[in-house]
Amino acid sequence: QTDGAPCKLWAAKASHSGPRISCKLPLGPAGFGKTSFCRWHALRDAERFSTGASDILPVYIALHKLASGALPSVREMTKSMVGKSALLTSRSRSLNIGDQRIRVYLDGLDEIPVVSRRWEVLGLARKTAEQDANIQIILTSREYVYDRQALWLPTLRLSEFEEAQSELLIAGWLTEQASEVQSFRAQLQAAETLKPLMRIPLLATLIILVFRQTRRLPENRTRLYEMFIDLLSGGWDLAKGVQRGSSFGSVVKLMVLRRLAAKVHLDGKRNFGAVDLKYTIRTTLSSKFMDHWEGLEQELLQDGIITKVGVAYEFSHLSFQEFLAARDLLGDPTSMRAEVVLEKFLRGEDWWREVLSFYAGLAGKPNEILAWLSEAKTKWSVSVEGAEKRANSLIQSIVQSLPDYIGT
Repeated sequence: QTDGAPCKLWAAKASHSGPRISCKLPLGPAGFGKTSFCRWHALRDAERFSTGASDILPVYIALHKLASGALPSVREMTKSMVGKSALLTSRSRSLNIGDQRIRVYLDGLDEIPVVSRRWEVLGLARKTAEQDANIQIILTSREYVYDRQALWLPTLRLSEFEEAQSELLIAGWLTEQASEVQSFRAQLQAAETLKPLMRIPLLATLIILVFRQTRRLPENRTRLYEMFIDLLSGGWDLAKGVQRGSSFGSVVKLMVLRRLAAKVHLDGKRNFGAVDLKYTIRTTLSSKFMDHWEGLEQELLQDGIITKVGVAYEFSHLSFQEFLAARDLLGDPTSMRAEVVLEKFLRGEDWWREVLSFYAGLAGKPNEILAWLSEAKTKWSVSVEGAEKRANSLIQSIVQSLPDYIGT
């Protein structure tokens, strides 16, 4: 640890050759800690500002909330948030936002599904950084979003856990007895496909939590998410090892969660309202469940797969939404939706990349999936620019995640 910060999250790699501006782009795949980094540093900045140790006002904004509608300026965003944080209230009442030094954390460029809107947000960030020296911008994204539109940005690539950091995480969670740690390490040693996942903060934590409850390790990333989601929907508090009672059962909850994730993802959203939840319950289950929808809502929130943010809801991690959308796609009695989703991806909609990756793992027929992708690549590469490259990247990720199941 350095300066009280969490374990090392990134290694800086300069990629900026233009004029020096106060804007940086931390990049990393799903689960590398981009949101944790932003929230932790925004919290630390808020504490320093409130005590007078710093004159920089921090603002944290989840970018999926800016996916539609009018795009306000950074100072307008800041003004709308002043006074909402208990940490900032005492000093923020008298602030002149027009002159105030601000550090704004814009988190999750990849969570804006419409490409043109992403570039609009990027344009706002660039204009702000170039014209207002009192504003610093930290903008996070998954790596695949970075292209020519973002070349002006200095980038920071989040690093994986080092072995020592993984060991600290294991020791921190598995503290009951030495045999537990030994069993975990022995199983991990035999699971070649899981070793790379232990270097990714989110996935390492999920692996350990699943092991704590089941005393066994999943075979790969897709199976990890499957076990984790199944355990949570069964009412398990994985951190405490306690199973809560359930009035609805995991089958009912998973049916709702799959359909909900598919609907929200198809709508290109990260958050949804009570009306979406009630619609999903009504169209997925029998009418008797509508009389108890609030109880079902509370169980879903207690399980932790979805969370409430103000009056809205969202899946607690985008990868949970992507996994469940893929699970729903797998349950489609026809193959038409999978074909539509693949076409969307090959035409440039990165929003569906991880859904297809999970879909391939869930299908249980990796060689057939690869043949399906190869056929689609041949079909679309003629008429769609970049389709071949996108198909190849997806094929490569599937081969890497399922090496033991793919024939030569």
